[in-house]
Amino acid sequence: KEAQAALFPSLTASTSQGYTNYPSSQATDRNSYTGTYGVEAGMTLYNGGKLRTAVKRQQVQNRIDELSVEETANDIRIAIVEAYMQCLYAMESVTVNRSTAEASKAQRDRAEQMWHAGSISKVDFAQFESQYASDRYQVVVALSSLDNYKLRLKQLLELDITDQIELVAPRSESRRS
Repeated sequence: KEAQAALFPSLTASTSQGYTNYPSSQATDRNSYTGTYGVEAGMTLYNGGKLRTAVKRQQVQNRIDELSVEETANDIRIAIVEAYMQCLYAMESVTVNRSTAEASKAQRDRAEQMWHAGSISKVDFAQFESQYASDRYQVVVALSSLDNYKLRLKQLLELDITDQIELVAPRSESRRS
């Protein structure tokens, strides 16, 4: 608006007034009134196209600012979708790791029976025990990752960290059939 306003004429008005009282008996008129008034008008007729260029430049800058706001909004949307997808992947990782730990527990239980029966050595049983502990640890790591991704999503959605969120995975076409 300032750039467009520079294209129009300008008008300035000024006024000043004064009043003086002379209490002296020698003065013929004891009061004096003074006033100054002024009006000034101006308009730039041609300034090498600078005024119109300034208007166009400001319009372009305004459009850049609008696009910057849109870009920021899109970046936030993308970050939210990415955080949601990371949560879904982490949920899948928890499911897979729990399944692996359950299978590992079944193998460990079977190995324990075989060790008590004398079919395998204590060292072999310890390897199954170690694998089961490792798989349980992977479940804990996956749960921790899921919690971190949920926290990131809460921050992007500007939710309180104590708020509970329930993530639902979208159903795929192959699951619907």
